[in-house]
Amino acid sequence: MRAWRVAYAVAVCALLACALSGYPGAVTRYADFWGGGARVNPLDARLLRPALLYAVERGEGGELRVLVLRTYALPEAQSATMTVRVFGGDGGEGIFVFGERAPPGRLLVLAVHAPSAVRVRVEVEVDGARVVEERWLRGP
Repeated sequence: MRAWRVAYAVAVCALLACALSGYPGAVTRYADFWGGGARVNPLDARLLRPALLYAVERGEGGELRVLVLRTYALPEAQSATMTVRVFGGDGGEGIFVFGERAPPGRLLVLAVHAPSAVRVRVEVEVDGARVVEERWLRGP
């Protein structure tokens, strides 16, 4: 009888270790698939926050795409509010607010028109947890 308990405990511990070690890899693969080849480091501490600013890309015609990866932290929260502040080279500032359904593991793509943007500040609020990140942009 004792041997069965030990075998059961070993099996549960092995399953738990496998699940915990596979989480960062799963996030990395997901981000790699949807993010056009850019990778997220599985040891990045930002994955413990509810969202991370994954990438900022310039599109054609002055479009600025902001990609926010909704991580698996706070899995019970299903929506997020994003505020994107775009600072232009001419001293101007644009504020864009998005409210989206954001279950864990989703990559949110926000598009704004900002031809003269030099810096982007993204504020994401998920169930009361607030994440703020900034990026300086390179030339066009």
